[in-house]
Amino acid sequence: LDDLNLLGADRDPVAAVVVAAGPHNVDTVLVAGQVVKSEGRLVNADLPRATQALRATAAVVNGG
Repeated sequence: LDDLNLLGADRDPVAAVVVAAGPHNVDTVLVAGQVVKSEGRLVNADLPRATQALRATAAVVNGG
């Protein structure tokens, strides 16, 4: 909550997260008990595979 974009979080933390927070504000993420982000960095990320999956999803959503 020390980042400038979260200054109002002490009054309304839910609104601060929904409206102002971004990926850079997240230090640690666990999925199914596995750490996928630690100290602000992705752990064991396969970025080329993730990029391919996102492009494929966007193509389906955009009708092509």
